[in-house]
Amino acid sequence: MSNIVQKLAAKNNMSVDEFVGEMRKRGCSEPTAIKIWNGNYEEFVEFKDNDVCLSNLRKAADVLQVTTRVLLPECDHHKSVRDVILTRSNLNV
Repeated sequence: MSNIVQKLAAKNNMSVDEFVGEMRKRGCSEPTAIKIWNGNYEEFVEFKDNDVCLSNLRKAADVLQVTTRVLLPECDHHKSVRDVILTRSNLNV
């Protein structure tokens, strides 16, 4: 089953090699780019538990020509990661 990154890449006719290459051009390591490609960052309880930095998701969003928000999955408890990030940014945390 494809994750959001793979679906967006397919929409842009981008292979895994092209995605990883573009991520490397932006300073992301190959293992991290592959984690993002595989969607490993999508499975966590709290954002701080995520081992893929938000800056790398921003790079992936740039490669896929979408906003970072599109790549962020929903959290448990009916609250999205987007809301958590927006709340933290409003509080300057």
